[in-house]
Amino acid sequence: VKGIEYAQIPITPESTIGDVFEGLVKSGIITAEQKFMMTNPATKGILFHPSIASMGDRTKKLLDLGIKPGSEVLLTPFGVPKQPDGSEPLKYQVTLISVDPALWAAVLQTPAP
Repeated sequence: VKGIEYAQIPITPESTIGDVFEGLVKSGIITAEQKFMMTNPATKGILFHPSIASMGDRTKKLLDLGIKPGSEVLLTPFGVPKQPDGSEPLKYQVTLISVDPALWAAVLQTPAP
């Protein structure tokens, strides 16, 4: 689909919204400075929004939000104007895959590219 980049990020049962963002930064897919709204593409429900206090908590566990391995989340850039050609900013559809917690800890300790 035009305007959407696809990615996979490993998660554990204890993973949080912040872990998804950190995994994407460590993978070089996004930068730490970028702001995104995270939604569930199946339900269209907002999972995270940086400017809404009740939805801006990166420590929320994915499982508590109904997100588990095999689920997908959609990241939409927040506060980014349309491109010069009029197109929308690039969105990221992220598939969350199950991984051993020890392996995930190693990923989080690896410096970003």
